[in-house]
Amino acid sequence: TNFVFTIRDGKTGEPLRNSDYTFVIIQNGKEIHRVTGTAQVGGEFERYEFAEDQTGPTIIRFENIRNTGQETEFGIVIAPEFGVIAIVILFSALFVVVLASKNCLSKNLISN
Repeated sequence: TNFVFTIRDGKTGEPLRNSDYTFVIIQNGKEIHRVTGTAQVGGEFERYEFAEDQTGPTIIRFENIRNTGQETEFGIVIAPEFGVIAIVILFSALFVVVLASKNCLSKNLISN
């Protein structure tokens, strides 16, 4: 997952260059990821790959923004991805339903 963000001036809305930050991910009250970085042009991204068991409510927090001690956070929900096998099963089931409905429709047209 790529978390793309911009650190902006609260008054002007302009991006703040060379902004230091600490990016933290918290699940179930436990910190699962922490990295410190600098947004050179005001915008940056952090990449984190969630494990299959890392689903549910999650807090994304930015700490010590521009070395001021200020922080902000927001909540998201991490949902499991459908794996390849699940997608194949889904499409196979849909295909069977379509074939069955076509077959049933053909029989109804012939008998009428």
